[in-house]
Amino acid sequence: MNNIQVKWLLNPQETLLYQGSALYITGKYSTKQGCLYITSERIVFERRPVFRLFQVIGGLFGRREKNLSFPLTAVTSFKATKYLLYKRAIQLELMDGVSYHFSGGKWEDIDAAYQKAILGAEPLLR
Repeated sequence: MNNIQVKWLLNPQETLLYQGSALYITGKYSTKQGCLYITSERIVFERRPVFRLFQVIGGLFGRREKNLSFPLTAVTSFKATKYLLYKRAIQLELMDGVSYHFSGGKWEDIDAAYQKAILGAEPLLR
């Protein structure tokens, strides 16, 4: 994973543990295509357009997609589940009760990276 290019900066002590294509499930028939990253400090979903042409057109008109970024210390639940039309989805629940769902990648690889990441994460509440 030495040559992975991301559009966001890693913190000085942060390491990348997982990278893979994923869908962010926003509704029953609505998804956003992108890439899911797990680092030693956070989980990031980087939105990527289906076609490069859309990325160029969006750049010309100043439209920027926001990445979703979740500190590991704010995650209360991370599990594999069936969600809507997706037989294999990842459910990510945060301290504020909000849930996010992603689909893609091999669950065993994603979970192994998450487990490795949380071993070094400092909790928000002590």
